[in-house]
Amino acid sequence: KFSTAPLIAAMKLKQGKFFNRAEMEADRTLLIDMYGTQGYIFVEVDATPRFREEPGELDLVYKVQEGDPFHVGNINVHIAGDYPHTKETVILNRMSLRHGDLVDMRELKNSERRLKAAQIFETNPQDGTPPRIEPKQPSLNSINTSSDPPPSRPTVRGQSPGATNDPSARSQTTPPPRNVYR
Repeated sequence: KFSTAPLIAAMKLKQGKFFNRAEMEADRTLLIDMYGTQGYIFVEVDATPRFREEPGELDLVYKVQEGDPFHVGNINVHIAGDYPHTKETVILNRMSLRHGDLVDMRELKNSERRLKAAQIFETNPQDGTPPRIEPKQPSLNSINTSSDPPPSRPTVRGQSPGATNDPSARSQTTPPPRNVYR
């Protein structure tokens, strides 16, 4: 929620200046970006020029429907391909937003740009679909009513998931038989 004065000050089109549709669209995009930084990622901005009775003059009306501010919920990673080898953590490490953060459209665009620039995926549209980040409005089925973060997945690095750290448990296991040739 912004007051009118800073929004008007940031716009390119000013009162008394000649109308330019490209500048009107740039101002519309500016408004979407400003609201997007505050979590209003599904904001709708309509710019409507209204002609006045005096010849050569018009009023420019921006209608803003903010909606609700959103926080990052579940991040679903979809890696397409016949045999995808890329792990989800490779994608998530390049994202600057985490679960519970206020959604910032600039950060979403920057994360998408980092994924494209990482040269992990095919970015040529003729060879495949470039990576993209698609924010979606939550459905009623996916809304978590508790404020607890989702349970984190256990990470196992450099060892098998069933291995234990207890040395006495390791010594009790028998090693597999070896093939000995004499």
